[in-house]
Amino acid sequence: MKKEDIQKYLYENPNVVIGKTKLISKTTDVNVIDEVFDLLFETQEKNYFVTIFTIPLLSSHINKLIISLELLKKNYRNKFSFTLVAPKLQSYIISRIKNSGIEVVELSKVPDEYNSNKTRSGLPEDFNINKISSNPTYWFTSVWKATNEDYPSIFARNEKIMKELSSKLNDEKLKIKWVRFNKNYKGKFVSSAKEGDFVITILHGINTTFIHKPCRIVYKEIQNKWRTFYFIQDVNEPYHYPITEFNKLLVRNKIKEISENSVRKVASKDVKKICSFWDDF
Repeated sequence: MKKEDIQKYLYENPNVVIGKTKLISKTTDVNVIDEVFDLLFETQEKNYFVTIFTIPLLSSHINKLIISLELLKKNYRNKFSFTLVAPKLQSYIISRIKNSGIEVVELSKVPDEYNSNKTRSGLPEDFNINKISSNPTYWFTSVWKATNEDYPSIFARNEKIMKELSSKLNDEKLKIKWVRFNKNYKGKFVSSAKEGDFVITILHGINTTFIHKPCRIVYKEIQNKWRTFYFIQDVNEPYHYPITEFNKLLVRNKIKEISENSVRKVASKDVKKICSFWDDF
């Protein structure tokens, strides 16, 4: 786990250090008389200074922490708190640090979205595009079409991964498409959908909304606050149902209708019926 990953995680989640205290401001890489602290959280009561360690602590490191503490005492008197954030520490080291007046937060890992080793550009080395889930979930997912002109940086990144995925497909009859969501997007699809699941996109068009044939998700990319799902689609994709026509089929088969903004799991008992809607095309 990299120091930068921990710093970013704490910056976006200051409660790990300050608890429920109301935050006024936050800063990274704060210089106090030539001493750099990784983070500063300012509250009405006091300033919370943070130093992050990702390597085993030696006596020399602890002595340096104590020197940093004395520097803060000289400049901030009692209106500060100094916290060491590090992976799991031995109990005697924690006691020594705490007895000197320094708080300790043990952090053995950060969530995947902050882990740069898991949000690298491109596919993981062990990626297998043919991985099939033994028990896939089917999802209705509402999406809006984006353009390269609107989001050039997003398209540039996604095009790179699409090319990598396409080269692994090695099938001219198939193509790679993608949908992208903020991690806080409503519905369980973003957090729960996995590689091997199937997505039925509800695509908003200019005049109407179309329902696309179920497509298998082959890669789920976690990058900071974004979740991107890459899926396989036929080059000559069959008929797209207008939502009104699709809902008539659902009702005819005694399945709950969908709305233009639906984001929901398809009941397992309905999967076979819904997939059959495209059998004639």
